[in-house]
Amino acid sequence: MEKLRQVVGLKKMGKTGKEIEELTGVRQNRASGIWTAYQREGEISLERKKYGRKAGSHMVLTAEEQENIRKTMEEKIQEDFGIR
Repeated sequence: MEKLRQVVGLKKMGKTGKEIEELTGVRQNRASGIWTAYQREGEISLERKKYGRKAGSHMVLTAEEQENIRKTMEEKIQEDFGIR
């Protein structure tokens, strides 16, 4: 996130893509993308984004099946499952 802010700050100062790359280590094409996103979306483009699946979307069991398993584990003891 700090790199994103650096790129935007340097771009606002009029630095070129090459200068930004030399100063920050962010490649010119990436810096250009950061600047374009900032111009389009503003400060929100500099915030951390959430990636991956939404919580619970990858579950194999339904909520009801999960609850049944939880209840069974609470009510039974190991020996009921053949575990010593």
